[in-house]
Amino acid sequence: MADLEVGEPTYQQDRRILKIILVWLLGGIAYICVYYSIFDQVPFYWFHYDKHRHDSFPSAAHNSEPFYDSSPSTANNPEIYYDPPHSTVHESKTLHNSPPYTTHDSEILHDFPSSATYNSESPSPSQTPNDASPESPKHPLSHLHQIYVVNAYYVRFYTPSCFSSYYLSANMSTSVEPGITNSSNVNPNSTQTTEKSVKLSISSENITICYQRIHLEHLQFYEELSKKGITIKIRHEFWDLINVVSIEFEEKHLDIVKSIKGVKSIQRVYNHRIIPRAIESPFVESKIINKKRDDNESLEKREWIPDAKIEFAPGNDVNSIHNLTGVKLARQYYGLTGKEIKVGVLDSGIDYTHPALGGCFGEGCRVRYGYDFVDDDHDPGDDCIGHGTHVAGIIGGDDRRPEGTGFTGVAPDVIFGAYKVVKCNGYAPNDIILKGMQRAKDDGMDIINLSLSGDGWAESPTSEMADILAKLGIVVVAANGNYGTKGLWESGVPAIGLDAISVSSVENTHLTVHKAFVTSNRSIEIDYITKLARPFPLYKVKVAVYSNNKCLKDFSVYESKILVIDLANLPKNCTLASSKIQKYVSGIFALESNSSLPLYPMLTLPTQFTVPYATLIPKQFHQLVALAAEFPELELDFSDTYTYLIPNEFGKVVSPFASWGLTPELDIKELSAPGGMIFSLYPLKYGGYSMMSGTSMSTPYVTGSAALLLEKHGYQGPRASLLIRQVLMNYAIPTVDVKNEFASVLQQGAGLINIYNSASVSTLITPVKLALNDTLNGNFSWRPLWIYNGGNNPRNYTLSNLPVVSVDGYVNGTRSASYKRMKFNNQVIADVEFHESFVTVEPGENKSVLIKITPPKVSGTSRWFYSGFILVESRNDGVNLTVPYAGYASAVRELPMMPLPTYPRLLTSSLKVVPENASATFSMYGYDVPIVQYVLSTPTRYLRVDILDENKSVLFLYAKANYVSKSRLTKGIPLFFYWDGSNGYKSLKSNKSYEIVPDGIYHIRLSALKLLTDPEKDESWERWISPEIITYYYDKVINWFPGHMAKGLRVISERLSTVDVIVEARDSRISFVIGKFEEITRFKERIIVYNKCDLAEENTQGTIKGAFKKYRNQDVIFTNANMDKNVKKIVDFAANKAKENPEKYPFVMVMVVGMPNVGKSSLINSMRRIGVHKGKAARTGALPGVTRSVSGTTIKVLENPTVYLIDTPGVMIPHIPDPVRSLKVALTGGIRDHLSDEEVMADYLLWRLNHFGNFSYVEKFKLPGPTDDIYSLLPAIAKHIGALHKYGEYNLQQSAMFFIKQYRNGKYGRYTLDDVSPEGLKSYFENDDDPGREIMMSRNQEKKMKWAAATEKRLERWKKKGFVVGKGKK
Repeated sequence: MADLEVGEPTYQQDRRILKIILVWLLGGIAYICVYYSIFDQVPFYWFHYDKHRHDSFPSAAHNSEPFYDSSPSTANNPEIYYDPPHSTVHESKTLHNSPPYTTHDSEILHDFPSSATYNSESPSPSQTPNDASPESPKHPLSHLHQIYVVNAYYVRFYTPSCFSSYYLSANMSTSVEPGITNSSNVNPNSTQTTEKSVKLSISSENITICYQRIHLEHLQFYEELSKKGITIKIRHEFWDLINVVSIEFEEKHLDIVKSIKGVKSIQRVYNHRIIPRAIESPFVESKIINKKRDDNESLEKREWIPDAKIEFAPGNDVNSIHNLTGVKLARQYYGLTGKEIKVGVLDSGIDYTHPALGGCFGEGCRVRYGYDFVDDDHDPGDDCIGHGTHVAGIIGGDDRRPEGTGFTGVAPDVIFGAYKVVKCNGYAPNDIILKGMQRAKDDGMDIINLSLSGDGWAESPTSEMADILAKLGIVVVAANGNYGTKGLWESGVPAIGLDAISVSSVENTHLTVHKAFVTSNRSIEIDYITKLARPFPLYKVKVAVYSNNKCLKDFSVYESKILVIDLANLPKNCTLASSKIQKYVSGIFALESNSSLPLYPMLTLPTQFTVPYATLIPKQFHQLVALAAEFPELELDFSDTYTYLIPNEFGKVVSPFASWGLTPELDIKELSAPGGMIFSLYPLKYGGYSMMSGTSMSTPYVTGSAALLLEKHGYQGPRASLLIRQVLMNYAIPTVDVKNEFASVLQQGAGLINIYNSASVSTLITPVKLALNDTLNGNFSWRPLWIYNGGNNPRNYTLSNLPVVSVDGYVNGTRSASYKRMKFNNQVIADVEFHESFVTVEPGENKSVLIKITPPKVSGTSRWFYSGFILVESRNDGVNLTVPYAGYASAVRELPMMPLPTYPRLLTSSLKVVPENASATFSMYGYDVPIVQYVLSTPTRYLRVDILDENKSVLFLYAKANYVSKSRLTKGIPLFFYWDGSNGYKSLKSNKSYEIVPDGIYHIRLSALKLLTDPEKDESWERWISPEIITYYYDKVINWFPGHMAKGLRVISERLSTVDVIVEARDSRISFVIGKFEEITRFKERIIVYNKCDLAEENTQGTIKGAFKKYRNQDVIFTNANMDKNVKKIVDFAANKAKENPEKYPFVMVMVVGMPNVGKSSLINSMRRIGVHKGKAARTGALPGVTRSVSGTTIKVLENPTVYLIDTPGVMIPHIPDPVRSLKVALTGGIRDHLSDEEVMADYLLWRLNHFGNFSYVEKFKLPGPTDDIYSLLPAIAKHIGALHKYGEYNLQQSAMFFIKQYRNGKYGRYTLDDVSPEGLKSYFENDDDPGREIMMSRNQEKKMKWAAATEKRLERWKKKGFVVGKGKK
């Protein structure tokens, strides 16, 4: 509260008020004058001129500094960042695949991993495997990566963007001739746009008004946030193409932000990230690793120079790839080079210093435009990843200088815009990508290349902006994705958008290799492939094959040899020390995958790994292994330093890694281009050239091709993008799969591009594709196919059907199948009828031909997706045009949304599956919450979670998500979400807007909306209902810190100077609860003794000992003081100090410390019995706190050498913040029973026994069967022991205490209450074994402890009444 001003005269107050009013009034007038003087002269966007722009056109994506702070002062307040849920947007709680303990206060939904990725496999040359993603939470569910920007959100407004309001309405409102969709009736040889398009005729005044209106809306939004006390940081503002702001604020404010007038939706800002492309078998990502090296071990530096000149052998054409696509012919016949075409590359930047890219940046350079949105500066260089440089090389590299390689990209004269949006760790927030797209548009780019892809639907922000850009005439080319091995429904965003050109991949016809020869027979060649396209700097080297039968560690047997190693089939968990390899091995020939296709090196090698490394064509790998087995002294000659291009037997095959469609709306994506085994540019500091594969490589090939076509046809205006797509798709050529059968349209689209035919276009066909939907929603009547003859003479055309193989992407009819488990059938084909199969079209005529496609008839549980091509052959010149078609042969609403009955399923906190007909009890605290493990077999437009009551009636909606992708499992692990017990979408740790449901029986219902159905109809949903969930909430924090503990703690501290050894006694059953004394005694030599080991699980002792040794280099002793077990080890430890240094230690003083009731006094008596053969020296008892103070005298426990002991009171933690941990302490007797609820303790004990599968209480107390209801058990116990009240009622409290004491005495077996698995111990030592965490006290608690030590009277009062902190008495 602010200090009050006392005694100020009234007139002074009035003067001050008037002065404030006058200042505000003058300020308002000045603002209005300045505002209108500015806006009367220039459009609004000039007012927000981007200071980083180096040209005159302003960016409509304004990058604002964090100027708006509604809190009184945040200058010194650090931003609060915590691990967010994996969410995308929408109107309720997140469905989590994040750990159960994460705090979720969000209304945002959908955290099914949307791993938007680069569509190539190559990491940064300097990137280690750990660089790939942010640190994950340390929890059993921590395999899931964080893919969202912390506390960053898009806010979308109802007001349309400026171009949505004016530009598009003006340009897209004209009618189109029936039948002509996706294209226009234009003369392809004309440089003018169709007359059906109109030029932009919007006045600058209208644009200004629009910008003013949107800017005012944003300011009003910020003002509302300010009024509500919400601090924000503005990341970016968009008003031109989309009306969105991206801002940062704390997640707990989501409800408030969503409620502000004008806000349409909120969506998380997510990260794009680089991951390896998917192939038939996973890559070997970490088989060769850096391990700790002995200091005496020498490591010879090998000189494998990555920038050595690349020289292709005579007769080898480095640009042979252009023969495959017709690019070579188009350039020869039409002289096309992409001249003056501007291409924007949104990527990791471009190494513009590369000679093949012009060697400079800025005006007059080939890389003329650009910006670094990562570092917010003008230098868009590619300084760490190399991906963007490789992409740019494919588009338009030109290394035809005398000393160059002769390499040329598709369009070697294009002008580049380099927009760096990806960080060196491979991540790019998608609002940065949006800003890059906006900037590319502002810079006047004709084409935008997006070699990145992510999960989602066409409604994603990047897809939406891509569609808008395409409608403006900018050609947007995007990668379709690299998840071909994951099955159907894998087309990615933004390629999945309606108007972007989506690109799949085919394999290159030639491989870039180097040759080694068998010395004794040079006719035997070994073709090896290096990442940086350089030969091994070796001469003659012998060959050795690594044995895959065992994991060998001694590499000296391979000294000075080429090591041939099958990394894909090494023994599980076998890793190879890079230092050992580098010390002995001269080079490595590896097989990284079980794929039959040749692959270039993709293994993420350790930093400083300098051994030459290459992959082999699989057939040659096995040939070399056989030769080495036959000839033990086999030697290879590496003297040939030429680079060769050899035929690839899989050339033109659709790349297995290319993602499969269809889209969730059953749309067909566009076409294919070379993307497998592509040789292109790389940053100079990493060698200048490299090999890469992925749709990231096929996408720029199409981008370069589009540049050639724009140059040839001169398409302009809003329909330019549609026309480029049309000429590319019409002339694409259907290609084959690895089985040499025509590949499905779902994977190849319209087929492989043919740029010569697209450039020579004389015929156009509309529509460019036929998405036939399913049997319920499709149109299977006669439909027109429009053929336009743009030539000067009549043309004759023949129409025919080319059916291709149908695919079933589901296992057992319910679960989405990986590629290996997909079914293929070339007999399940559509029937295509032509009203006329031969037609003549006059010059300039647009003629319709009626066709009818009937889906194949299928039965049973098969899920067949059929496809094919309508072939239109021009009889005049023999050129084939194609129109792809695809559909689903049944009703798509019958597709399984979830793989029932396998998934979903309910898990306990220990990740054990709860059977469908069983029930599970949860305390709803910490980890102990119900977890649902689920898989989506099919994308869904709407996913929701409802909480049901005992009768399975809906109580409330808990969470929902819109536009959810099919699940892509990581190493076969399904996704997760959990219920935290709230009756809304606020978590337990949020503000109190939502309540916790009472104890009871509940069910979780997961519902997925089937494709193409009405959500209002019950039959449109596929539902799963969980087994019974029984909840009991234990949130009572037990606090017990009697006065004798405070006094004892103070005296312990004072006497430490006389103590030589600390013996810390712990209870073996609760390994992780430590006392306040650790903070004081941490600098003394210490022995940890786990007492009462006879009551804990015996098989955990070795694990605990090993963990203490590994993480703390601390020895641990397990004892049972009552039986003198292992106690002699403690005495011997103390005695050895005196024996080793008798002058320093004439006697040894040992202090025994520990929490209450861990058996310290029993331990002392046991040591005395063993050492001096005498009886009790310390008082013992069954109650905690028996030892009331530090002993005034010492206790001798050994004569020679002399060892004394000091007993201490059990020191309790002043405040245990975790109620469940409090229960464990109480259950083991560490806290007086009356301070906790005996019945709750008994209930917890019953839950633990059931959890352990111990139902011995059933027979003991004559129950009909196991129960999880404590009030069914306690009366039975009361009856058994005769615990009755005066009037015959059962004494439940006495029954509960009997039940608890039976456990404490070991009557129910030996159980450890803490998680002492290797994982649990690792988490404890890395996260929780910090005295500051466990014994941290609030200021109030600290004051109370000091008061307790200072005042005897207060001590006595607290001793009688109990000491309760937080909820209790003050």
